[in-house]
Amino acid sequence: MFAIVELARQSETSLAAIDAVVGATLDFRLALGSRPESIEGNTGTFGKLLRQVWDSVVVERDALSILSPECELLGANWNAHSEPGAAPYRTISTREQLWPQLRAAGFTKFAARQASRTAGDAVETVSFVPMASWEPRRTGYAAGLFRIRLAVSGKMLADSPLERWLMPAQPVAGGGPACFGSAEAALAALASDAERWFSLCHDREMLARLLDEPDWKIAVRLPTMRGHGSRGSALRTQLREFCLNG
Repeated sequence: MFAIVELARQSETSLAAIDAVVGATLDFRLALGSRPESIEGNTGTFGKLLRQVWDSVVVERDALSILSPECELLGANWNAHSEPGAAPYRTISTREQLWPQLRAAGFTKFAARQASRTAGDAVETVSFVPMASWEPRRTGYAAGLFRIRLAVSGKMLADSPLERWLMPAQPVAGGGPACFGSAEAALAALASDAERWFSLCHDREMLARLLDEPDWKIAVRLPTMRGHGSRGSALRTQLREFCLNG
């Protein structure tokens, strides 16, 4: 992945070049490429590149734009810089603070850090991911932060479920764009952005429209979404075919 990002920095700054780098990243399916801190870092690099060609970047606000403008790749949350040295955050209890809201939203299976529900022929999953013990030392992020992974799996996604790392409406002090520091912020994001993304994934017409977009434009709208492959990949073709023909 480091080589891909370096290629982006050395390439001619154009939408075509940036699109190629974003597409290469979407096809990078090794475990390291799916880690949240890696996704945050690489996606942030895409944002910096896109800002260099700002006049050429046009992303319409339409039904595909399900996030607030601040959370999209060119929004304020991705332009914010985390200052190291923030005080540690209190540990939250998923069972007591997060799962009750998800249970009310129809989730039926719960583990210590994961909840799921069935929606038609798909399974929707919410995973609570505490920050790795080494991450504060490497990134300077405050201890006690956590992230939330959303996933949709089903017969069309058996080998590669769609996933997305949720983002708070406001960036948290001492953390990255996809870091949460409180149950309140997590619950608000689960009730809004998470439900809108799950709905988008189940609307075949809308999902097909999204998959028709250039890779850079998908990254602008949904910066932390993965699992759909690049525009010319077999995976993207398979997903589009399912959306159009079932």
